[in-house]
Amino acid sequence: IIMNLFLFSGRIGRLEWWIIFVGLTVVNITVCLILFTLGIVEAEVVDGETVFKELSSIAVLLMTVIGVPMLWVSIVSNTKRLHDRGKNGFWQLIGCIPIIGIIWLIVELGILPGDTSGNRFGPPPNEGSSNKSGRRVGNGIDKSWAKQGGYTDPDHQLQKNSKPVFGKRTNSPMSRP
Repeated sequence: IIMNLFLFSGRIGRLEWWIIFVGLTVVNITVCLILFTLGIVEAEVVDGETVFKELSSIAVLLMTVIGVPMLWVSIVSNTKRLHDRGKNGFWQLIGCIPIIGIIWLIVELGILPGDTSGNRFGPPPNEGSSNKSGRRVGNGIDKSWAKQGGYTDPDHQLQKNSKPVFGKRTNSPMSRP
């Protein structure tokens, strides 16, 4: 599960996205509270606005060490959730539009359901781990389901009675010289 937080491929459902979102929010609030409690970060209210005083190098280091992985996990989870909706990960850049972009992202990622069938990003989140009999499928793709046209195989690895060949030249269009 932890490695899935760092890989862009695949899809995740709403529940998993909300768990990651809430977890990142809790970690962020906790880190901020710890930094303020220890006095590493100081702020004061001037004319109704919060003004931060100089940040110590410890605060900058802690925020970088914790913030960069949190940002990465956030981008990856948003991308996978957009994949579940049939959209490219670059759609999360719409969040840069003030107010409307954030509202759109919350609705798109946290409220609207994902594609119930496979799309160009893979099978639905819960179908990829086992087939209908409950048995685990080798690479997470139920080959009988994929051959029904629900999933396109860009690497041509689902050919009849074949296994993926790594490091060897094949007749696949992906292996042109």
